[in-house]
This record gives sequence, structure tokens and C-alpha cells, in this order.
Amino acid sequence: MFAQKMGLMMGGTLAGWILGGAGFVANAEQTTEAIMGIRVMFSLVPGAFAIANGLVLLLYPITEDHMLEMEEELKRRREMDTA
Repeated sequence: MFAQKMGLMMGGTLAGWILGGAGFVANAEQTTEAIMGIRVMFSLVPGAFAIANGLVLLLYPITEDHMLEMEEELKRRREMDTA
């Protein structure tokens, strides 16, 4: 839940910074720079985050054996809590 809230906060902040930096003005005809800022915000920024996410996943592989070890550990902990 915390990660979701932080992601929403960071996404909203980043969007505001990009639009503000590009010269976006609400309810007005947008300049070429503002339109480029909108395009960057909807293409390059999400793409960069997707690439970063992929790199994190490559650096933290969860193998089948590792997953089975985690399941066994959780099972042991649950049994100890109920005892």
C-alpha cells in the first residue's frame, strides 16, 4: 500500500514538473514546447521506468528453487505461529 501511494505521489509530482517545465498553460492553446512536454510525459518517461523495472527484475531473479525455499520458510513460520 505504501509503494502504491508513493508511486502515485511521485507520478503526479513528475507530471507537474514536466508540464510546468514545458510551459503548459491550462485552458489555452499549447506551444510547441508544451506539446513536446506532453509527448515526452506519455512516451519517454514511462519507457524509461519500464526499462528500469526490467533491469531490476534481471538483477533480482527468483528461481524455482528460491521460490520453493521461500514457500517452505513461510509454511514453517505459520506452523510456529499457530502452535
